[in-house]
Amino acid sequence: MPEDLEICLSEEVHLIQNFLKQPKSHQNYYINWINQAKTEPTRTKRITMTVSAMDKGQDFGAMIRESQGKS
Repeated sequence: MPEDLEICLSEEVHLIQNFLKQPKSHQNYYINWINQAKTEPTRTKRITMTVSAMDKGQDFGAMIRESQGKS
């Protein structure tokens, strides 16, 4: 897990717990998606979206659908 993501998720216990409850494949989807960001603002936005998804208990697909307005 990238250090910046871990720091953000560790701010509240339920965030990191929700992330670790995700199937390993979904954890990897999040991590790869964040690591593929080409700019720092994009990376920050993706980490923010991931933290929000963990707050809502969403999997990767649900987060992406919501971000595209297809919830």
